[in-house]
Amino acid sequence: MRPAYLLAALALVACDDKSKTPPAKADPGFAADARKRADEQDAVRRAAIAKAVAGEIVPREDLGECPLKKSFALERYQKPKSILPAETLAMYDVPKWDPARRDGGSDDILGPNEKDEMAAISDMGIEQEAEVKDKPGPKWFYIYGRTRPRDTFDEGSRDLVNRTLEATKENVDYELVIAKEMLPTIKGPGELEPGIVGGWFVAYDHSKKTIVCAAKVVATSGDSVNVKHGPNDSEKTKQERRDAAMLSDLREQAIAQGVKNLVIAGPKPKLEAADDEPRDASADAAKAAAKVDGGAPPRRGSGK
Repeated sequence: MRPAYLLAALALVACDDKSKTPPAKADPGFAADARKRADEQDAVRRAAIAKAVAGEIVPREDLGECPLKKSFALERYQKPKSILPAETLAMYDVPKWDPARRDGGSDDILGPNEKDEMAAISDMGIEQEAEVKDKPGPKWFYIYGRTRPRDTFDEGSRDLVNRTLEATKENVDYELVIAKEMLPTIKGPGELEPGIVGGWFVAYDHSKKTIVCAAKVVATSGDSVNVKHGPNDSEKTKQERRDAAMLSDLREQAIAQGVKNLVIAGPKPKLEAADDEPRDASADAAKAAAKVDGGAPPRRGSGK
């Protein structure tokens, strides 16, 4: 939907013949309309995800594997650690949602939604179960990140915003909904005790206005986390970077598992046991966390 190479291509096209390209200019009316459309579409998305979390829409193995798994958007998530270079500190350690951030921030280049916007470039969203009814999704972050007060619009940027807001079959967002999360901990030099995360991974189709694929997720963090520090970093900075990297890694593992297990989603079968949903993702995560707490040996890692 919004790959980085598309942005680069548009920039190159704009540079080919500047004499024929109208100059970019501020357009508060266009920005306000784009944000309104993003708000309306996201309200429908949030309602659909709430149904999945409530157990009304569930992963249906009987309906088959999710066809989106073969798309370029999800291929990159099949192998953890392939999304970004190992030395990249964090991408998925998105903070808890604060409704005060809904305006998208000030005129800063990177506002308070920076990490959510970074994930949104890959059509990926991350939220806690308690945030489902309030936190916007990837398309919303993408649009709001490109319609700040400082932004100007030329023909190419207008077209990109408009096409992003079109309800086409390619317009799919992915969301990791976290029911339970226990962070990894460093037990000693080179010893990393794994963290665990449980919840749901869903694919929302903006054209169909529903969850089209889903998977339950119970994942543990990787065996190691590589963190690079600067020569002048304080101990506080080093700790913050370690925590960010470990949290990002844990969620990356959950996303990779969710992609691997994606199946077509549908209404919960009437004959299914009443207590199987909707809380099973939370319960599975809690059981797995208890096993981790119960004395699993620490993993060898590089949490220095």
